[in-house]
Amino acid sequence: FNAKEINLSCNDVNLGYVKTFEKSIESSTGDIIFLCDQDDIWSTNKVEVMLRAFNKNPDISMVCHDVNVVDQDNKPLSGVNISISPGIHRYFSLFQELFKPRIFGCVCAFRGQLKNTYLPFNRYVYTHDHWLTINGMLNGGCLVINDKLINYRRHPFALTKHKSDPFI
Repeated sequence: FNAKEINLSCNDVNLGYVKTFEKSIESSTGDIIFLCDQDDIWSTNKVEVMLRAFNKNPDISMVCHDVNVVDQDNKPLSGVNISISPGIHRYFSLFQELFKPRIFGCVCAFRGQLKNTYLPFNRYVYTHDHWLTINGMLNGGCLVINDKLINYRRHPFALTKHKSDPFI
């Protein structure tokens, strides 16, 4: 990918992470939109692998991948597994997602043509990740691939706590 395709913007005031993601998605212009948390480490082939999955599955609205769970020093954490089942997730998975969110935005990419379907975020939603995943499942489905494309960093200051990871 071309680094010139990345647009960095700053808010004048702290909007909180959900509104910041909403604003970022609203201003995005790409065919495929990737979300990124500030503390995760992407594999060098993440974009390539995800785009290939979209190209092979033209009806899918969202692609998600697996992760390596690491600590604040980028060392693997043992005993922590947040993998979800690979395959296409639609309506049955939707009910699971409603009760126990399992997919974080940092593992997702979705088709830019659907961003207006996702926006604005519902103000009662658990978090933006949850809202995007539900909409992805309702609008073409979410393809989960086995590839571990980020080091998902767990540290004492993470917004989601170690014992309550929303992944299965």
